Amino acid sequence: MKIVIVGLTVTGNHLASLLAEEHHDVTVISKEEKMCKSITDRYSVNAVCGNASSKEILTRAGVPTSDVIVCLTESDETNLHIALMAKKMGCSYAAVMLMDPAVYAEREELAKIYQVDFFANPRNAIAEAMVRQLGLPAKVRADGYFEQAATIIRFVIGEDSPLCKLTVQKAKEFLNEKILVAAVCRKEHVTVPHGEFVLEAGDEISILTGNDIIREVAVKLKCLQKPVKKVFLVGCGSVGSYLVEKLLEEKIGVTIVDVDHEKCIKLRETMPPSVEVNYVERLDAEELKALQIHRHDAVVLLTGADDVNLVITMFAWSLSVSSILTKIDMPTYETIFNKANLALAFSPASLCGNNFVTFIRNVEVYNDQGNDINQIYPIAGGAAETIEFIAYDTSKGLHTPLKDLAKQFKKDVLIGAIIRDKKLMIPDGQTTIEPGDRVIVVTKERLRTLNEIYK
Repeated sequence: MKIVIVGLTVTGNHLASLLAEEHHDVTVISKEEKMCKSITDRYSVNAVCGNASSKEILTRAGVPTSDVIVCLTESDETNLHIALMAKKMGCSYAAVMLMDPAVYAEREELAKIYQVDFFANPRNAIAEAMVRQLGLPAKVRADGYFEQAATIIRFVIGEDSPLCKLTVQKAKEFLNEKILVAAVCRKEHVTVPHGEFVLEAGDEISILTGNDIIREVAVKLKCLQKPVKKVFLVGCGSVGSYLVEKLLEEKIGVTIVDVDHEKCIKLRETMPPSVEVNYVERLDAEELKALQIHRHDAVVLLTGADDVNLVITMFAWSLSVSSILTKIDMPTYETIFNKANLALAFSPASLCGNNFVTFIRNVEVYNDQGNDINQIYPIAGGAAETIEFIAYDTSKGLHTPLKDLAKQFKKDVLIGAIIRDKKLMIPDGQTTIEPGDRVIVVTKERLRTLNEIYK
């Protein structure tokens, strides 16, 4: 696909690297000549140096014949303006980064006015990712899918795991929750397992479940020893404020620590009385221990400095805090830190970059004729896919219990979930597919329509 990226922010650089790896025809636009030269030296992309608000620059970048433009400047107004210009010039799709939470809240109206097809916001992306992961140890990953309607929990089964030596069907009965074992990776071979598949120690397993029961499932899997009741938050900017809102919705207690005195005064005025706000002159070990950092169920690091976040992460780990979540601005540091299994690191650039890549993949599939695909996500390192199909009046197998259709499905195909009236259902044998359902299929096959799940 032909893609134009406007703005070489951290997210822009990360996105360019991801798209270059997937062999797209990528052109970046930046006012900074040095940045243009740097990115063309590192990746197989083209660059145009200039102001993307200019029609001439957009034309030089090939916008009139492009499939997608992604606007990533630091100005929301500029991003919206460029997106609208690009659509009017002939670009098929426009994706925009919005930094201001108030502007992002109006995205549905803005999409109509500026003809934008997809929005991303780093504050929301990182806060939602952290809420899903809260309380889980670093070796367990919980990722959001399908507009955050579903979560896939990914971990390696140990010798002492309650799932070891169970069949997939027995594992579901043990968990006693609406879950689906979506994929199992064993010695680099990925299986989309059916009921009689036996789970073994060393298997990396992906479990699809609803967001509302992540922690219940984690407790039964012995990934979470106790519910999260208290969170220690270091640094509280826009991401922190949004995260606090989410935590309070779940009735989780919050302690905030910050070195900005004025910010702390403002937080005390705006936060509910239940939120404890502490001003400290410096974030050192003595201050943090005096504030009982080790007595909390989870620690979240959201300062604006990667080195500070990493040092406090190490300190919290040394105090045996079981759940530590850390914001890291540089995506490369995120990868390195997560390998250490001390804590889980989240990069806003990485999260938003991956969201843009997912949008582009979905556009690429959608442009192929004759498909019912709404969204598509790789799982198990790309060896399998979760695909969201739209069920139409003409789809096969409507109104029929899935148990009566099971023998007709292809070998490596599972009906993972159904989203109906914005509610996620993990289906059982009595579940039927109805027109208008969003049907999530787990498969190793290259499917384009819902009807292709059948032999």
